[in-house]
Amino acid sequence: MIATQRSATTRTFPVGRVRAKPSTTQKTRNFTGSFLVRGLNDDHFQFLELVPVTVQPIDASYVASFRDANIHASGGTFFESIVHVMSMITDVFAFLLENEHHLGPEPKRQLDILKNYVAKMEC
Repeated sequence: MIATQRSATTRTFPVGRVRAKPSTTQKTRNFTGSFLVRGLNDDHFQFLELVPVTVQPIDASYVASFRDANIHASGGTFFESIVHVMSMITDVFAFLLENEHHLGPEPKRQLDILKNYVAKMEC
């Protein structure tokens, strides 16, 4: 769920299995701005921290970005873009984790950042 602040009330919108909390820069009218997203329900990964995601409209779609880790994804709607970027975060994390010993400086930096937000669950 994504909670949006509007004066003294809080509104919540379902976003599949994503949960988010707005940051102070969010604009609620057109659903753009910065959000803190709790993560996807996933059998293989656990989100350890809220992920700072920025959503911006681009043409007829939206782009969600986790800028610290340089991960971006688009969607036809605001909600799709968030679901897609959260899915991309777990995909990138899994790939980097599997190839950790062969990473260059930038992928190593990405992995170090992602380790603060995502952990692989033991099955």
